[in-house]
Amino acid sequence: MNSKQVRDVVFIAHRYIGLVVGLLAAAIALTGSLLIIHGWTAPLFEPKVAITPTGEPLEIAEIVDKAQSLIPNTTLESLDIPKEATEPITGWWMAGEDKWTEASINSYTGELLGQPKPEGSSAYIDFLLNVHITLLGGEKGAYVAGIVGLLTTILCISGIILWPGWRRLATGFKVKWDASTKRLNFDLHKVVGIIAAAFLSMAMFTGFIWNYSTWTTPLIYAATFSPQAAEAQESVSKVIPGKPPLKFTDSLLAKANAALPEGKVTSIKFPTEPKGVFTVSKEINGQKVNALIDRYSGEIIKVKDLNTKKSLGDRVMDSFMPVHFGTFAGLPSRIFYVFVGLSPTFLLITGFIMWRYRRGGKSQHQLKTPVLSKHS
Repeated sequence: MNSKQVRDVVFIAHRYIGLVVGLLAAAIALTGSLLIIHGWTAPLFEPKVAITPTGEPLEIAEIVDKAQSLIPNTTLESLDIPKEATEPITGWWMAGEDKWTEASINSYTGELLGQPKPEGSSAYIDFLLNVHITLLGGEKGAYVAGIVGLLTTILCISGIILWPGWRRLATGFKVKWDASTKRLNFDLHKVVGIIAAAFLSMAMFTGFIWNYSTWTTPLIYAATFSPQAAEAQESVSKVIPGKPPLKFTDSLLAKANAALPEGKVTSIKFPTEPKGVFTVSKEINGQKVNALIDRYSGEIIKVKDLNTKKSLGDRVMDSFMPVHFGTFAGLPSRIFYVFVGLSPTFLLITGFIMWRYRRGGKSQHQLKTPVLSKHS
């Protein structure tokens, strides 16, 4: 098979994959962009809660004890402890399966500041998340969304292969604004596509990995020759028959501080299931470190500090988060990801227009001229 035949096969695959998954891919990516925008704009409309320091703040264990009874019919899940004395502690409570309540706590009195608010109480955000993760189809929809992510990755790769800039760089990035509608549509498609393709494929592929994590995670650890899920296997509490779970006390916090002597506590997560653990977190030199505590024996199970060496598999898994959410370069990459999320909608429209032109009775030679042309 010569290069022209290979290119023709890639072109056909690109066209029909785009027609099949284009609308769903556009929906997933567009909601991703809207979620980024919401993350920027939401704080502008939320009043900031501040507290006036009065003496010394309560001990963390005392705040924990008060927080556990602040909101009836809930289970305390975590506390985020701020660095500034004028900022409140943020608490999260489980109010049922997949239901969470957030509230601010005065670190000097242990009282609630304002009314608790359910996480995702906005129907708009719930809708965006449901479309983005499950295409409104629940668990089955999540599997469909994962397949869409994989096919979109293939679509991006095939688009990169077909990009005319490989023959002449200037041609690949040039847009003839005064050309015919057909040529202008093609130029815009190729330029937007090549700019967004690499990042869109990474975001979509990581979505596929997460939605099929039951199968993909073992494959990643096997491919990197890394021990799989060692942390998950070890980091559980050992149930002691007849012994109730411990409450979080100063003595447990002292053990965590002894295991992680540097830094101040930034958050505490509480077990919400029988084999769950207490997780005390600190931030040292901009990096998060954890001490995990057995909820029955009170012993330190694992310490994840700056000296803990992660396996290659762990590092690969950790890289998915910044790649998917576009946080790898701070604000500039987040802004760029808004564009990346909008690009599938634009590419769907321009691609559909190109397909309609091809369906309009043009000869195959005429139809492929824009793609194969060496001229700018």
